[in-house]
Amino acid sequence: MDMRSLVESCLPQKPAPKDMLFHYTSAAGLVGILQSHTVWATHVYFLNDWNECDRAIGHATHLIQKRLAGPSGPVAALADAIDNELQNFPTQPHVCIFSLSAARDLLSQWRAYGASGGYCLGFWTSTFVRPFARAGYAFGHCLYKDRQQLSAVSRLFSHFVQQADTEPRPDRRTLRNLAKQFWLAVMHLAPFFKDRSFLEENEWRLVSPAMAPADLKFRVGSGKVIPYAEAPFKISSLREIIIGPMHETYLAEDALKILLANAGVRRCKIDHTKTTLRQ
Repeated sequence: MDMRSLVESCLPQKPAPKDMLFHYTSAAGLVGILQSHTVWATHVYFLNDWNECDRAIGHATHLIQKRLAGPSGPVAALADAIDNELQNFPTQPHVCIFSLSAARDLLSQWRAYGASGGYCLGFWTSTFVRPFARAGYAFGHCLYKDRQQLSAVSRLFSHFVQQADTEPRPDRRTLRNLAKQFWLAVMHLAPFFKDRSFLEENEWRLVSPAMAPADLKFRVGSGKVIPYAEAPFKISSLREIIIGPMHETYLAEDALKILLANAGVRRCKIDHTKTTLRQ
């Protein structure tokens, strides 16, 4: 089983919205997306919630300690190998994510991403996501509750227990290789774990396979360098753009129409936010 399939099998099978998912971005982000026909997937360690990876490691460690406290046998032997491997596990692999929301025109998103004037891009879900699946990106709904996150980690551990069971008597080397794969899978599952304070965002994510440094690009944000990956998408999947709270919205709409024509985008509805956030 490849990493994308493994990660998606650990997530609850929640159906994605049949029509659209939304991405909130700044004016600079909008221009970059439309002119390049790519979206920017941000390195997981440079997200707003820096604690996401630590949360996944914490859940995995808690599960492993429970298995170690159980009876001796193949499960305990694998748990012991996983526990030992955590000490030797290298730094976070270069995994990048692209965030989407099922919430259209959400005030908290405008506050986060459109402080100086932002845009909400509506993508037709199936058309937009399909190329990412072919590129190895996992797609799923974020998990906001501890019990959901623990359940996902438990399913992941069960997969590796089954892998160990295929060996009559797995030796130390086999167990160590499985332990390495377990922690790598945890790091790909981690971006789907979010604090429950973000529940309102109703977020869906595309999570990349591990990337080489040479495949990453870099931008500047909040005074620091931020690694990201460019991911092509079908421009026809862009169906709507909502102009966020800003002054002179009529100028913003005129400029957006010109930008869409320049980017070759047809049949894209333009709307304005209904929120009353003061700029």
